[in-house]
This record gives sequence, structure tokens and C-alpha cells, in this order.
Amino acid sequence: MAKNLKHENVLYFDDAITQELHDRAIGFLESLPQSALHKISNQSAEASRVGYGGIDRKMKKEGAIPKELEDLLPCILKSIHSLNPEESRLLDFFRKKYRITVNKYKKKRGLGFHKDWKADNDAMVIGLTLGTHPDTKRSMMFKQDKNTYRVLTYPKSVYMFYGDAYHNCKHGSKASDKQVGVVYSITFRSTC
Repeated sequence: MAKNLKHENVLYFDDAITQELHDRAIGFLESLPQSALHKISNQSAEASRVGYGGIDRKMKKEGAIPKELEDLLPCILKSIHSLNPEESRLLDFFRKKYRITVNKYKKKRGLGFHKDWKADNDAMVIGLTLGTHPDTKRSMMFKQDKNTYRVLTYPKSVYMFYGDAYHNCKHGSKASDKQVGVVYSITFRSTC
């Protein structure tokens, strides 16, 4: 059972972007044709993922970050606070180059526990939650050994994980039949 335990390498911030940026991003994502989306591995029969700013491992091509999404990370970086020197150092990598992955979650859709493919010791993930309804929320889950940590995310909120949470925890997004609207999870990964 998940507990609201805090892992030392997982951070959470409310209202990390403006409502205007949120609405612009939602408008863009809702307008994407189904043909622009890919499957999330073998976890879904429905295509619900798209990536930008890096080489897509399946498509073998690089896609620029759309203008409708390019202001999100700078806004996030301005809004987060109270970081220790290591967290600040890792965030500096995002000021150079990064890639994003957008996952679309409808009601009762989730993403099982997994680890990202290998990355160096400076790996950090920033996750932004967007929702088509103001009451939308998701549970981001982290599992290490017998402990499971839950981070409840709301529209415009950001979670970040790095270090032990990145390298030694599995992470996933819990499906919910109580979800209102569609949730978009945008993850930012530095390309260090």
C-alpha cells in the first residue's frame, strides 16, 4: 500500500506555471491528431505518447519542441525554490538542452512501475501535470524495496526526482476511476 512518505530525492511544487501557459499547452495537446501519438510500450492498446527535443528511440528522428510548449520549462525553473546546492547544479543542465515526453492519461489509464533507460549520475526528471478539468489530479508513485511513495499531483504542479530516487526507485502513474477529465503529464529530461 502506498503511503504519503517523502523520499529525500523527490520534490513537489504547486502552481509552477501560469494558468495562461497551462491553457495554451492544453489547447495544443488536445489539438494533436491521434496519428501524432505513439503507444507507451506494451502497456496500452491506445496511442498516448509523444516526444520532442531529442531522438525518439522508436522513430529515430529528432523533433523540435513546439512553440506552444517551449515556455513551460523556463517558467518552471523560475518558480521552484528552496533547493540545495546539488539540486541547483542538476537544474543548470536544463538551461542548455532538454527533451520532453508527453503522456496522455484518460480515466482508468496509468503507467506501471518502471525505470528509465540508463542515464548518467546527473540525471534528473521534472514532471509537470496538466489537466482538462480543474479538479484533475494524478498519483505519481515511487517504489524502492518494500516502500512505496506517493506524490499527488494537481494541474500546474511539478514534481522532480534525481539521485537515489532516479537510479534505485521504480516510478509510475497510478490509474484512477475517479479521475476527472484528461491528464497530460509532461516530463522534462536534461540531455547531459
